[in-house]
Amino acid sequence: MIRVLLADDEDIVRAFFRTVIEKEKLPVSEIYEADNGLETIRLAREYTPEAVLLDIRMPGLNGLKVCAEIRREMPNTEVVIISAYDEFDYAREAFTSGARDFLVKPVSPQQVVEVITRIIDDRGARGFPGAPANHPLVDEVRRYIEENLDKEFGLTDLAAAVFVSPSHLSRKFKKLTGVSVSLFIQQMKISRAVELMRDASLSITDISGLVGFNNPGYFATCFKALTGRTPSQYRSDNLEQPGTRH
Repeated sequence: MIRVLLADDEDIVRAFFRTVIEKEKLPVSEIYEADNGLETIRLAREYTPEAVLLDIRMPGLNGLKVCAEIRREMPNTEVVIISAYDEFDYAREAFTSGARDFLVKPVSPQQVVEVITRIIDDRGARGFPGAPANHPLVDEVRRYIEENLDKEFGLTDLAAAVFVSPSHLSRKFKKLTGVSVSLFIQQMKISRAVELMRDASLSITDISGLVGFNNPGYFATCFKALTGRTPSQYRSDNLEQPGTRH
């Protein structure tokens, strides 16, 4: 069981995170909430949570400075930075500040489950008291996907790569992470696609192929399902630059 601090100046966002954690029955013993940067640091010092979900734009003290301060004082506390699409440039700075992960709004329930599960798994691997045993299967799956993002593959291919049966992989992975293997693959591919969108020299069809979608139409469907926008809408609303190809 871990303690989680939710830091966002919007009540509805904090409520969303709390609802997901409670609905999915994640192993979280306590949830604390802060609506500004200074309050976030105060609560972190008082309760030393294992995880902080932190909005990058916080009143009083921005999220990057809050992250750096928490990591300096509490190196065992993991900080996940939450940012809006138009702040994607801050990703590198977030990691420099000590963040362990960077999520882009709108955040899906599946992403909340994944990031908290990863924190718990990693703490188990480092031998923290009371933490569950590490689950190398999840790490192996993630590594295979990362190394093959440009290819089209499914459950059977992945199972063969990690030396288990498809049925075992499907059942075990869902139990460990709270999401299906197929959804996890899509999430990692679409996350990479979002990064590639910043390259104005790439067309959406190019990007589709680079993340392993041979069918651009299916790519667009998955992209919208996970981000709430079609690839063209995303690029037009957020990243449009002169010379951008559709």
